[in-house]
Amino acid sequence: MNKRFKHTALTLFITASLGLSFNAQADIKVYVKNCAGQEVNVKSFNAKDNSMSVAYQAKKLIHDKGKSFKCKGQGKGRCKLEFTCNGEKQNERVRLKKNKWIKLTGCTNYADRNSATEPSCD
Repeated sequence: MNKRFKHTALTLFITASLGLSFNAQADIKVYVKNCAGQEVNVKSFNAKDNSMSVAYQAKKLIHDKGKSFKCKGQGKGRCKLEFTCNGEKQNERVRLKKNKWIKLTGCTNYADRNSATEPSCD
């Protein structure tokens, strides 16, 4: 093989490899609907962040509102979420699949996890 062909093949291989690794690190979105009757602080964490010490995003949700949250899916296709109200943090690590909704019914309670559509607070 000539040097030009080898160089081109190597360049294509490296470019494709980088593209695949960047795609695995792409942001994904999940959605939270607050039906808890009070303001809730929500933090999202990357899929493989086991310590959950540094949030990817943090937002406040008022009652009857929904918001999107981002994280790095890291090949898992989900985000980890943490909910806090009045300093009370939910103990369970909630995992939510990409493009899915979760409905908060209380500060530490939830329903309709991984719903395909936005839930109602009714």
